[in-house]
Amino acid sequence: MAEVLVMPQLGNTVESCLITAWRVEVGQPVDPSTVLCEIETDKSAMEVPAGLSGLLLARLAEVGDEVPVKAPLAVIGQPGDDISAWTGAEPPAAVAPTDSEPAAVALPEPIAVAVPEPVPVAVPEALPPPAPAVGSSLPFAPAVGMGQTGPKAASPRARELAAVYGIAIDSLTGSGPRGRVIERDVLAAAAGQGSAAASSLVTPDPAPEPVAPEPLVDDSAPAEPSGPTGTTRAVQTQSQPEAGRPDSGSGIGGRVRLADLIGQTARSQAEPDQPSAPPAPAAPPPPDQPLPPEPVPTSGAISATHPALAGPIDDPSFPGPVDQTVLRGIRQLVAGRMLASLSNHAQLTFDSSAPATNLLNLRARLKRSDPVLGMNGVTIGDLVAYAAVQTARQHAGLNATLADGVLSRYAEVHLGLAVDTPRGLLVPTVRFASRLGLRQFSSQTKDLAAKAQSGSVSPDLLSGATFTVTNLGAFGIESFTPILNSPQVAILGVNAIRPQPTIRPDGGLAVEQRIGFSLTVDHAVVDGADAARFLADLVALVADIDIAVLD
Repeated sequence: MAEVLVMPQLGNTVESCLITAWRVEVGQPVDPSTVLCEIETDKSAMEVPAGLSGLLLARLAEVGDEVPVKAPLAVIGQPGDDISAWTGAEPPAAVAPTDSEPAAVALPEPIAVAVPEPVPVAVPEALPPPAPAVGSSLPFAPAVGMGQTGPKAASPRARELAAVYGIAIDSLTGSGPRGRVIERDVLAAAAGQGSAAASSLVTPDPAPEPVAPEPLVDDSAPAEPSGPTGTTRAVQTQSQPEAGRPDSGSGIGGRVRLADLIGQTARSQAEPDQPSAPPAPAAPPPPDQPLPPEPVPTSGAISATHPALAGPIDDPSFPGPVDQTVLRGIRQLVAGRMLASLSNHAQLTFDSSAPATNLLNLRARLKRSDPVLGMNGVTIGDLVAYAAVQTARQHAGLNATLADGVLSRYAEVHLGLAVDTPRGLLVPTVRFASRLGLRQFSSQTKDLAAKAQSGSVSPDLLSGATFTVTNLGAFGIESFTPILNSPQVAILGVNAIRPQPTIRPDGGLAVEQRIGFSLTVDHAVVDGADAARFLADLVALVADIDIAVLD
């Protein structure tokens, strides 16, 4: 008996997961340890094992779908198992073999609608003859996508256009969701058959010759009480002149539809144009008379004889290649949190700097230390974050969260570390960071950062921080405005170390290495003086970091 595999819940706060890849195709065997697919939450990425033995009978979601937790994901069973309860398809029925022709598909009776007689026109051999108009009293034909194996998924507009051009929907490859045939597929097929009406919609016309500008809108013309829709009106403008508009359409209340316009366009382009007398050529000047000079535009006007000065070039490839991505997963979560943070907190940033001489010297000493001590991997970022934890422990007003009008101050510092990952910004939490020594603190931060970058960090470790540090100093940033990691009320930004002029005690000038800090607080609950005191204590601790780490 077939069994359904549901989307696992990867954390208490996870509500849905994004499918990033399928490892097994339908019909392949699986065992409990087989990795069925890869999924991504708004916080981490994981592999989903099958957990069952058998064949993968159906995949109930595709790559890119966002599936709620505990929702059906796949069906595993044995050949012949009925899976219609999950896929929605009819169970297979036994059909007696026969040598005669297959039975005709039962189609609904056509509805007879009175329509005006079509005007016979001469259609060139290169153009496909238009099919009967939609809504006529003729019976349905396979041209609207009703094959012997059942109708193919297609949009209503695609079926209307297929009827106009006489194209079988079943013969088209759909580019819509799940292979659905949509309007552009029919237009592309019609253009491939040589239909001038479809080509005018899918292929841009060549750039016209420069002409004198004319008014685009006639304000004196009365508004039409009923007419084409916005999309139909745009197609009508590019596919036929004003005089060729249909007075009434096949839509409700005589509303002009896209099929009406395309059908009329095909007929109007099939009719030969009336020959018109060519304009008389201008008489050439006498050989001994020089050509008149080109008029030079003045400063207040632009000459029409200089197309390059008349405006931007009409390039049909405008605006060029565009890469569009729907926000999903972690990127969607970060975007929502940033907007919510700016909307819910009165954010204010304070900048300061500290002498970095002792910081750099201590880092050099630790790097040269014996590996047995486990201190040679401590970085500048570790030292600064460690100093920030010790400072936050002394300032409970900044080691706090604000949610639903309640300010919570914490005795322990749970440090959030902003980590740049291939999937976006993640902030894992070093729990009880205020209890750790420098070696333990450095080891835990590196372990969390590695798991965040690989996507294997536990979702439960991506929340619960009471104070956050974000470090952009490695990129040379001298100052920036960190955004609060809501519901926290403070976040410390670490900037680059750079030389700055300073005055020596004897009054002479010198150059000193200094590291910058940018502290953002929620001014609704943190006063400016409190933020200034925090920065003053942090600067003093970093200036004497070689002594501070001995605590």
